[in-house]
Amino acid sequence: MLMRFTHVFIIILITCSLFVSESKSALPPSNEPGIELFLYINGPPVPFIIIEKQTQKLMLFEQGNTLNLLHTFTCATGENPGTKKVSGDAKTPEGVYFITEVFQDNEITVFGSRAFHLDYPSTFDDYAGNKGDGIFIHGTNKTLVPYSTNGCITLNNDDLDKLAPYLTVQTIPVIIVETLGKIAGVKNFSFSFGDSTFTSVINSLDLSSEHLKPEQIEKFQFFKVGSQARAWIRYNVYDANSMQYKYDKQIFLTPSISRNWRTLFATQKQNMIPSLLALNPVKNKHNVIKAKKVPFKPQQIAVIKPGEILDFVEQWRKSWSNKDIETYMDCYSEKFKSGGLGKKGWRKKKTYLNRKYQFIHVSIDKIRIKKTNKKAKVSFFQTYQSDLYKTSGTKILRLVLENGKWMIAKEYM
Repeated sequence: MLMRFTHVFIIILITCSLFVSESKSALPPSNEPGIELFLYINGPPVPFIIIEKQTQKLMLFEQGNTLNLLHTFTCATGENPGTKKVSGDAKTPEGVYFITEVFQDNEITVFGSRAFHLDYPSTFDDYAGNKGDGIFIHGTNKTLVPYSTNGCITLNNDDLDKLAPYLTVQTIPVIIVETLGKIAGVKNFSFSFGDSTFTSVINSLDLSSEHLKPEQIEKFQFFKVGSQARAWIRYNVYDANSMQYKYDKQIFLTPSISRNWRTLFATQKQNMIPSLLALNPVKNKHNVIKAKKVPFKPQQIAVIKPGEILDFVEQWRKSWSNKDIETYMDCYSEKFKSGGLGKKGWRKKKTYLNRKYQFIHVSIDKIRIKKTNKKAKVSFFQTYQSDLYKTSGTKILRLVLENGKWMIAKEYM
């Protein structure tokens, strides 16, 4: 099924050179106009959409072993030229967007029988100061007229019915441009797991320490449209108990003064509840995936919420949000370890981030505490946001009681 994306790495470039971070790019600069597509894939073909406003065409492509144009549909975009800037300007935005919601209505409406909401304004639009919302790909019960919408992309209902099976939420890229340029001669550029380009994008996502294997990656994309670059990876991590956690990490890049990419904003999201029955896949000699058998060991530990531990966690959270490095670090044991860092390295890292970010806000919810003698495990859903980075997921603090005071010995998400 095309809705399943496994082991995918897409790079789309338009009219400019590619840089992955402030360091040198793995790909040489290129001023060739048009669209180039680079692909790492081990699974079903990958569909994507290009909407060319100049010709009022919506093109559905599919990349597998070769690049194929599956369908070309006549569409209508905003009645005014240019990319969307403000609400009510009747312009269609330009860039890379994804579908966030699907609406369906059997009654006669201005949107036809269904509508697919796009994630405008994106981070790039916010950065550029572009305003407005309510951009859809939708049908119409009237005669389709070119350049006639308030900013949406409109198709005949019959054409939308053919396209609809591909319009999956948060998976299919919708690339909107004024003019397509050269694409007819595009060839398939293959990449291998771990080659220079792959490694560069992994480094830009700060994932080099994860030591990812191909079977852990569900989807991996890097897009460049004009001055916008967007990298996104969905991958799985297995802990010591064979619990599976899914992560989505995304980074938005924009050109720097030195003509390399700089991070505009980054996000990371972890599924709140891990897959409790997930087992770490292991390849056998026939290259067939099998699962390790993990014996079930019931734990007789009561879930409680001691006030002193809650007060300690709140002190830790508040000092982190306030950039109070002394109070924050006083919450950590001298034996603290996390991600290869001890307490000294942790202080250095957090001091750097306090200076880098204009603000930090940390909120926590759904706290659970398991206490045994002089140790405690605290888990909660954490949302962290700064002016440049946002992440959310389940955080775990391992506490130890030292000299009558709770201290953090280890933390991880």
